[in-house]
Amino acid sequence: TSYVQTHLRQEEMLMKAAGYAGFEAHKKLHDTFILRIIEMDKNFETVSLSDAIAFVKFLYDWIIRHIAHEDKLYVKSLAAYFVALYNKGK
Repeated sequence: TSYVQTHLRQEEMLMKAAGYAGFEAHKKLHDTFILRIIEMDKNFETVSLSDAIAFVKFLYDWIIRHIAHEDKLYVKSLAAYFVALYNKGK
């Protein structure tokens, strides 16, 4: 759980620094994901098989939808940010 939170917060810091216009909506997706992870972690010892399977499907869908699509939406902003940093350092 802490790894997920750390990773997503670092990603959010980069998006915010880059001035990504979709930051707030993206952060809400992260917040929802974190809450789901925390809830599963809290109930891990007593979760039913069907709930475990549903959670695995949720993770799979997250990878497909979020990582393969949503995260790509801020790449241009992030690239421009790093190019500007690089040019500033010249």
